[in-house]
Amino acid sequence: MSEVGNFLTDPALKRVRMRLFTCVVVVFTLVCSGSFGMEDVVSSSGPGFTILMIVLLPFIWSVPMAFLASELGSAIPEEGGFGRWVRHGLGEYWGFQSSWWWTLSLYVDSSVYIVLAITYIQSKWGFSDHWRWLFGIALVAFFTFINIRGLDLTGKALIVVQAVVMVPFVIFVVWAFAKSGANPVSPFLPKGEGIVSASNLGLAVMMWMYSGYESMSTVAAEVENPQRVIPRSIMIAVPIVIATYALTTMAGIRAAGPGNWLNMVSDASEGGVDFVKAAELAGGAILMWLMLASAIASNLGLYTGYLATGSRPSYQLSRDRLYPKFMGRAHKRWGTPWIAIITMGVVDAILVKGSFDTLIVIDVFLLMFSYIPIFIAGIYLRVKRPDMPRPFRVPIPTWLLAVWVCFPIAIAIYALFTNGSDYLVGGLVGVVSGPIAYLIFKRVYRGVADDAVEGSIGMPAVSADQRRAHFATWRTLASAFAIVAGALAIAIAFYLHGGHSGNFGAGWRIPGVIQLTHRDLWAIGGNWKLLGVTVSPQRLLAAMGLVMIVGGLVVQTSRWLGGVLIAAACAFPLCLLYTHPDFSHVHYRWHNVELWSVPIVLAVLGAVFAGLALKAEIEPVGREELGVPAPAPVEAQPAVVSGV
Repeated sequence: MSEVGNFLTDPALKRVRMRLFTCVVVVFTLVCSGSFGMEDVVSSSGPGFTILMIVLLPFIWSVPMAFLASELGSAIPEEGGFGRWVRHGLGEYWGFQSSWWWTLSLYVDSSVYIVLAITYIQSKWGFSDHWRWLFGIALVAFFTFINIRGLDLTGKALIVVQAVVMVPFVIFVVWAFAKSGANPVSPFLPKGEGIVSASNLGLAVMMWMYSGYESMSTVAAEVENPQRVIPRSIMIAVPIVIATYALTTMAGIRAAGPGNWLNMVSDASEGGVDFVKAAELAGGAILMWLMLASAIASNLGLYTGYLATGSRPSYQLSRDRLYPKFMGRAHKRWGTPWIAIITMGVVDAILVKGSFDTLIVIDVFLLMFSYIPIFIAGIYLRVKRPDMPRPFRVPIPTWLLAVWVCFPIAIAIYALFTNGSDYLVGGLVGVVSGPIAYLIFKRVYRGVADDAVEGSIGMPAVSADQRRAHFATWRTLASAFAIVAGALAIAIAFYLHGGHSGNFGAGWRIPGVIQLTHRDLWAIGGNWKLLGVTVSPQRLLAAMGLVMIVGGLVVQTSRWLGGVLIAAACAFPLCLLYTHPDFSHVHYRWHNVELWSVPIVLAVLGAVFAGLALKAEIEPVGREELGVPAPAPVEAQPAVVSGV
């Protein structure tokens, strides 16, 4: 039996032998699969700034994740991947949150690829939106079946898909640079735009384009020798992805012609230049049809890969008794989590009616929240479990690794505030669903004790006294977040009020920094009616702050009452603001950050911590009840610092 047999405790799952080349292709597909979608970055951020982000952003965003995923994946190669990493480092609650947020993000993310594929087809052959949706459902059904058949078939299919994707791109790059065309790095920014304003949609899409290095980890227990194959494939894929994005995007700008970068869009069905149109401009009809085939294959390949990896966290949560039991069933013949795959396919079939930009930003928002615990868990495990066997180890000291991962965490936090109100509210609703889902599933299924989870590298058992101590710590953090968020909400409410009427905080106004656009916040307050009472946004924000502070104080003595107050203070303004007819037209900004979003995001974080504080002290299912033997020890292996 392969060494992965030590980690595979569900006998129904089928293990496959995946060559290094195949694994590289799978990782490349999950992260890149061509540059389709990069057109929106060029038109919103400018040619020069786009190329700069392509080259530099990976080193402060995706490369830290790639290295950390390689290290943690080699140390903890268990089904569910990063969710298990976080559980090992931060405990069951945060492992659930990371898996839940990432799965929600993947439900959105995978549907985007079907949306893009049928958009390319519709732009050339033309059919109604009704047929577009039906065609999307048919594609979802077909690739769902492919995934149920197994990882071996999925890997082989992706090799063929990437051949179809990359051959046209290679021809296109050579052709575009051989012919005269536009300067691919000029202008640096759109006219009249600064770096901050030019990075709104561009940064969100670019973060999405460079995400995915952690995805392969979710199928680790179904791949033979994952400790070596997966880290090596990630390290090989990193430079290939950067080079692919840089060369193809520069070729696209050059082929579009002088000034046409402004018209570059990912959906050119109503005009503009996408990679398919750019291929036609560079090489005529033949290259255009080849690039169209590449675009369709690229998105279908991405969908196939993410349907496989995105379905595994919910499967493993079910095995950990934190999700409905039927989701943890594997197919008797093909050895895949077929119910989890079908569930994801059904959700995708519904979401294919959404628009690209909206889906992308909500997807990135949820992805940010799932990434942050992974970075924190990686550093925590370096400090608390330094002797854990790590066949691959990032070749830098722990303190420097901690500094490095601060950059992607900072980018993730910045991105939360800069993509508009609709996306912020939609994303926060998804985030708050995590603690709610955990409390429900924990109450119903109890969960599994740390020392009894599937996987044999083992986690130390946690006593009841230790659990109570952990709860007290998290309640304190929840209280601190709630009080800070409440105080900040009240301060901003007084500030907004004073900025209009000259009362209260009028002296706080900063000319040139605070900007009121479209219409006055105070004026539209008269349109809000709550139980017959006129409510202004400022008063609503102040009331939210007061409730947050009270909830933060009460949660120390009554966790349920305090948690309910914090959650109510968070959910109430979200729902009211989002449903107000004039809400989307109001922007009160500090630099590029909507002021009202700051206390609401802090309130959501308080609700997340409150969820942990509210976690019922239910005795989880232990080894004796499950009949699980003690884990077999894993022999230490020499670290591989290069990964190649």
